[in-house]
Amino acid sequence: MSKYIDYPKNSSPKISHNSWVIAKDENLAIELLPEGHVIVSFSYWKEHQAALQAKIERQELGVFFTVNDDISQESDVIQSAMSSWGLIAIEFPIFRDGRGFSTAAILREQFHWEKELRAVGDVLIDQLVQMARVGFDSFVLREDQSLEIGLIQLKRFPVKMQNDWRSQRTILRGAAA
Repeated sequence: MSKYIDYPKNSSPKISHNSWVIAKDENLAIELLPEGHVIVSFSYWKEHQAALQAKIERQELGVFFTVNDDISQESDVIQSAMSSWGLIAIEFPIFRDGRGFSTAAILREQFHWEKELRAVGDVLIDQLVQMARVGFDSFVLREDQSLEIGLIQLKRFPVKMQNDWRSQRTILRGAAA
């Protein structure tokens, strides 16, 4: 079982065991989806929504968005289905592609997503602080990245100079109000 960094709002980051499996095969029949916690693509969800609703009664499902998914254009579908998802993952196809940051911010601010928001794909420890600021609360790092160093990275800046999804800026002692 793989591990990831779990960093819920108002708590400290920690390394946890990953119980979620991503089903990337778009042609997979519903009955062949893995048991347990499974994440399907948003396009798969849209195509098989009725059958997946029945599966939700037996197991927990999540959805992942790719950079090709336009969540603003699909807002009605997302809003109506969000309550049945246990997790949303956002895939980063390559570390220098920042569209996942915008997707996370939109899901948190405009869609009011309160459950787990996970970064998957080409996720580097250098991005964790910024990802946490826009709304991610769990991170599956690229295989060559160290979870332990990722924890250090998330704890590196105890003072915040700007408000973000996670917290308000820190009031510095001695600073004029």
